[in-house]
Amino acid sequence: MGRAFWLTVLALVLLGIMACTSKDQAYRGVYEGFRMSDQNRQAEDPSYDPAQPLDQKQQSYEEYKRERELLLRSNESAEDDGPGTLN
Repeated sequence: MGRAFWLTVLALVLLGIMACTSKDQAYRGVYEGFRMSDQNRQAEDPSYDPAQPLDQKQQSYEEYKRERELLLRSNESAEDDGPGTLN
């Protein structure tokens, strides 16, 4: 079966999951799915060296969410300062 078929199936499954779960649980599932996919791609790469640790930038969903919220808050406070104000 083709790649388009599997992408369609994945999209339908994600829509079903999102309809039955909370927004945060759905986002967590999507984030973790992409993270696992990335790990699998690294494992399938012929140049992959199992002795090397996976990319250090990979973080848990909780770490990602915390970092994102901090960035959003800092952007909101920068917008509140108005144009031309240096932070």
